[in-house]
Amino acid sequence: MQNKTIKIRLARKNDCQSLYDWRNDKNSLEMFYDSEPINYIDHNNWFNYSLTNKNRKIYLGEIDNEKIGVCRFDLIPNKKFTEVSINMNPKYRGFGLGKTFLLQCVEHYLINNKYDLIASIKPKNHGSLKAFNFAGFELYKSSESKILLMRPIKCIKIKEIKESDSELLFDLLKKRKHSISHSSLPKKNEHLKFVKSNPYRFWAIIFENNEPVGTFYIQHDNSIGLNLLRPKKDIVKEVITEITTNFKPNKEVKSMIPEYFYFNVASSNDDLKEILNKLGHNIIQHSYKL
Repeated sequence: MQNKTIKIRLARKNDCQSLYDWRNDKNSLEMFYDSEPINYIDHNNWFNYSLTNKNRKIYLGEIDNEKIGVCRFDLIPNKKFTEVSINMNPKYRGFGLGKTFLLQCVEHYLINNKYDLIASIKPKNHGSLKAFNFAGFELYKSSESKILLMRPIKCIKIKEIKESDSELLFDLLKKRKHSISHSSLPKKNEHLKFVKSNPYRFWAIIFENNEPVGTFYIQHDNSIGLNLLRPKKDIVKEVITEITTNFKPNKEVKSMIPEYFYFNVASSNDDLKEILNKLGHNIIQHSYKL
């Protein structure tokens, strides 16, 4: 089910009944702050108004023409941020679809709406918390009854590494969770020597809102190493765009260098593997240590 393609579209008039049924579902009511059922007349009035409200966007997700969930964005103009909420069709809960659905809706919304996003979630709503974390939201405030998550508008920059970046690189290396090339941290002088050796075809630091969040490199055999403190789909997409826009794979050498770029990913890095799968990049091999 998770590998099914989710189609995202704006809500239409004939979606009113579906949203009403999902809203009054018993499990849904437990996760809303207003946990009382609503009547259809009030819901219908709200829904018709919502379709004409320029500050509100309602997206539906579909798989094989069946509706799987709804995601709503409410712009608060005077505060310059957008509130986000999600509710899944009860029939499609428990399949892991909420994370992908929410992320796709966020990406659709941000194409034409450059605002910080905020979500208010009950602490016991573990499914929504996981979905929003996957979509790049981070803890903003919390209390016993409410968790506020925020996804600020982010600026991603890529800077080619110079020898003067060795201290910053070493700090990122110390924070790395997954590794393929070494099992223990190299000494600082070893690291500096490695940086000076200029070992890669291209090597860069990735910044998010001017904060270093990782690195990537391209090797001469067309392999790519991507090391992020926290893998996020928007950053991975930006790195891929940087590579495909500015570089061409080195010429193929049979049995040595493939004709395409490819990522090497640590077996423990499940988040990055999931992101690459969602972006449509298929696994081509498994490597085993001897």
